[in-house]
Amino acid sequence: MPWVQLPHWIMASAAWKSLRPVDRNVWLQIVWRYNGMNNGWIAVPARAVADEIGVHHSTVARALQALMTYGFIEITRHGDFSCKRAASEYRLTHLKCDRDGRLPGNTFMCI
Repeated sequence: MPWVQLPHWIMASAAWKSLRPVDRNVWLQIVWRYNGMNNGWIAVPARAVADEIGVHHSTVARALQALMTYGFIEITRHGDFSCKRAASEYRLTHLKCDRDGRLPGNTFMCI
């Protein structure tokens, strides 16, 4: 059975404490999509995440922007509306990137 790990050191960071509850919830949805081998290819369709957590898709878009600003995630491929509305893909910065091998950055710890 899959599960989501939320390390204590992330929760103790000033950046985590600065996030709104919806931002944290969106981050958890991204971590939930991580399967151990797809960091950097994690597709995050805003409308699907919005349905999952019960908010408007524009709220999810703002949360994704906040998560990028604080350094919890990085975008690795922008979505393309011309290609069947493909969702943007992200990497979780606290884990090694499976797409290009980048080591964890933890840039949110610098805030």
